[in-house]
Amino acid sequence: MADPPRSDKSPRRERFSGNGITREAERHLVPWLKLACETLDSPMSIDGLEDVAAQWRERRRPYMLAAADQADVIIVDPIPRQRATLWWKLVHGDEPPPPL
Repeated sequence: MADPPRSDKSPRRERFSGNGITREAERHLVPWLKLACETLDSPMSIDGLEDVAAQWRERRRPYMLAAADQADVIIVDPIPRQRATLWWKLVHGDEPPPPL
């Protein structure tokens, strides 16, 4: 059986279905979202979180034509949790215990 024809184009990446606005938003937001996820992967201050949230609000503004508050980010106080017991650590590893 012959190999399928090759193309010089890069492999097609996953795309959101939708209209031109959705595709434009994907081109502009996905690279930033990847960087934001890397940034949020480590602990940071409330000021740092507020900065990331402000960037998100600014970047999504051109694409939010209706219900703009549905994708808003709200920063809340940390959830109080009980200290992990030895049993919890053995069963769940580094997963934090449930809230109080």
